[in-house]
Amino acid sequence: MNRRRERDEVVHVGSDADWVRRAAAELTAVAGPERVASFDEAAAVAATDLTDVRLVVCELPPESGVEPLVAVREALPEAPSLAVVPDAAGVDDALAAGAADVFVRREGVDETTLLARRMDAVATAPVESSLVSESTEPLLDAIDDSF
Repeated sequence: MNRRRERDEVVHVGSDADWVRRAAAELTAVAGPERVASFDEAAAVAATDLTDVRLVVCELPPESGVEPLVAVREALPEAPSLAVVPDAAGVDDALAAGAADVFVRREGVDETTLLARRMDAVATAPVESSLVSESTEPLLDAIDDSF
């Protein structure tokens, strides 16, 4: 059964919901930790009617590969996604799976503040539409040819 949630600005998939909520408390682009909808598994996202999603934060444990990210991107194709990986080895795969950005976890740094900054950057970055870029390309070519 689909359940409806009102105005979820951040959708989180993974095991560290408290960390993501602490980061959301520091955000400027999202109204706070109460606006984070957290799910243990990506399949639960597809079964939930989510609205006003501005950002997806998807933790990618080494054993799962990019499957959770792929599933969430299918369920929420318009929302930019931030993949959280345990080490740099997962960066290329996450980007290839469609992540707008990747956060690599590291010890010895303030990960909560860094995650908050990265979440803000991804949530506020302009999304380039392929439709817009395709429609303006001939116009730009014509202008270039006239010079």
